Amino acid sequence: MVGNLCIARKPHAIIVFANGSGSGNNSSRNEYFAAELQKAGFSTLLFDIMSIQAEPNFDNRLDIEVAGLTKQLLQVTDWLQQYEHTSSLTLGYLATAAGAGSALRAAASLGSKIGAVVCRGGRPDLAEPLLCDVQCPTLLVVGENDKELIDCNQSAFSTLGGKKQIKIVRGAGNLFDEPGKLEKVAVLTTKWFEKYLA
Repeated sequence: MVGNLCIARKPHAIIVFANGSGSGNNSSRNEYFAAELQKAGFSTLLFDIMSIQAEPNFDNRLDIEVAGLTKQLLQVTDWLQQYEHTSSLTLGYLATAAGAGSALRAAASLGSKIGAVVCRGGRPDLAEPLLCDVQCPTLLVVGENDKELIDCNQSAFSTLGGKKQIKIVRGAGNLFDEPGKLEKVAVLTTKWFEKYLA
């Protein structure tokens, strides 16, 4: 795995990015969110997942992708808990797309070891039936114009354990490409982590 680790001078916590296979650690969105979190005093880790082979069937592909990413996310988390510069830091996950399912599966597995999760335009429903086992505060952020994604987030929200909140960003699509929308999501994300990790 290839990653990009940034250690803040006096970090509140470390945020691990969990993205689907279509988003690398050098994507402009990921770099923007990492920079905003670093400004707020968080360390960050962006990593590229290894290629995950999947069947052509869409549902099978998603299942295999989420299972593969969850395994890698757990490995990365374990490494951070042993690495001398991060072992004392509380962990949070920032997830997108299928990575939301993986982050919530990992959070359900790790319990109190994960301090908070934010899912941005994600598929938390892919963590079923483990959603009720999630203990950490979880924020789901969805664009108002993505009705299908709103439905699956609201469905997941109803069974999600722990403290939780869902925010629907007005006038935004699933990528939050509209002017000012990505910045709005960055503020929501940073405030959530500051509330529960700082």
